[in-house]
Amino acid sequence: MHGGFHPKSSTLRLYTIHKEGGRGLVSVRATIQDETSKYHKYIKDKAPTDDSDSGEQRMRAGLKDSTEALILAAQEQALSTKAIEAQIYQTRQDPRSGELSLSQKQPAPAGERESFCSKHPEQRPLFCLDECRSMCPACEFSLHYRHKVVTVDSAVTELKEQLRSKLQPLTQRKEQASNLLRQYEEINLYAQTQVEVCERQVKEQFERLHRFLQQEEESVLRALREEQSRQAHTIEPQLQKIREELSTLEENIQTVEEQLQRQSMDFIREYRHTHKQTLLPQPGLKPGPGLLINQAKVLGNMAFKAWDKMRAVVHYSPVILDPNTAASFLYVSEDLRGVRMGDIEQQVPDNPERFTYYPIVLGSEGFSSGSHQWDVEVGDHSDWCIGLVTESFERKRRIEAVPENGIWYLELDCGKYIALTVNNELNLKRNPQKIRVKLDYDKGKLYFYDTEDMSLIYSHTERFTEKMFPFLDAYVSQDAKTKGIKICSTKY
Repeated sequence: MHGGFHPKSSTLRLYTIHKEGGRGLVSVRATIQDETSKYHKYIKDKAPTDDSDSGEQRMRAGLKDSTEALILAAQEQALSTKAIEAQIYQTRQDPRSGELSLSQKQPAPAGERESFCSKHPEQRPLFCLDECRSMCPACEFSLHYRHKVVTVDSAVTELKEQLRSKLQPLTQRKEQASNLLRQYEEINLYAQTQVEVCERQVKEQFERLHRFLQQEEESVLRALREEQSRQAHTIEPQLQKIREELSTLEENIQTVEEQLQRQSMDFIREYRHTHKQTLLPQPGLKPGPGLLINQAKVLGNMAFKAWDKMRAVVHYSPVILDPNTAASFLYVSEDLRGVRMGDIEQQVPDNPERFTYYPIVLGSEGFSSGSHQWDVEVGDHSDWCIGLVTESFERKRRIEAVPENGIWYLELDCGKYIALTVNNELNLKRNPQKIRVKLDYDKGKLYFYDTEDMSLIYSHTERFTEKMFPFLDAYVSQDAKTKGIKICSTKY
């Protein structure tokens, strides 16, 4: 049709018949009107349902085969729609006449049911499951084309089923939350116990330090009193000499003055004797050394000397154990340096840091660079394991103890010394009592030494990529005198 007419020509010519100079097209409206009139004629003549007469009836009404097919499809759709409508409104209908009648089940009185639509209070509301809301069948039914629309009772049943399906996971989550709350309460209660233990140890340690400092104070004051006594013993004899000399001088002066009062022959007679007695040469008087208090001796480096002596009672540990990582059967010493296997499992919270399968306790600080070393006293303990693990090492379940899983160790098990893997058994000339563990993180070197002669027990080279934590692992010591293993302290 493009270009068939001048742009300014009238479009009415499209629908004008050929005899009048038009294109002779039939409009959609005219087509619908024509088909509608034929449909009314077909219905009016009441086409029989017998297939043998349908062709003749169709010829009489002037219908095409395609038109009849559309009519039959429309009839089937109408009957289906009527049936659905009857289920919704609970009405009876005559499929051929299309008349609706109320069923025996009458709607509840107006006072007993809630009116949904103010315009159609007599209509019972429906529910659209797609939009999850109620709707008026008279006002909004056409707006919910292809939506799943059901009665309110059916919607309530279906939605309740949906909620019931969500009830089980909610119940499970509630149970998980309850368990988590109980776990947090246990952790909080255990933390209060930790506070009491720490407070008691703080008081004990500072009380020991206070007692030591008090003893040092008394020692310094005693030294001061001794210095005072020395000074008194030094100056007192000299003072006595000075007093005696002063008394003699006073007597001589008095004798000379009396001699000066004599006349003539009396003066001459006594002069020689007086001259010998009073004018004899006297030793010179001057202060001697050591007459003052030696403050330098009493106060010099007083605090440093006290601190230097304190090192005998205060020890430095290169590794401090973290009790929060210890398995429940491991008992960590109060100074956080030793560990032993107990007979009774402790009631401790299952916090994320704690080991629950392996009897392991970690050091409180990890290493990600530099060189570090510490000594472990194992004594004659018969079953132990020492070394390092990565921060991500599995703590809650059993895994193979190999370097690929983040653990490097030296172990004594059933009299056999094992390094890194169960198949790597070592032959040692003697049983080491104290073992030095040395880590050079940057170079990827790990060493185990016997501290008695610093002989190398085992060495390993690895490229470390995670933070490394020292660990101690102790089992039951059987008949050994050493019941546990511990980190050795060093002088700071």
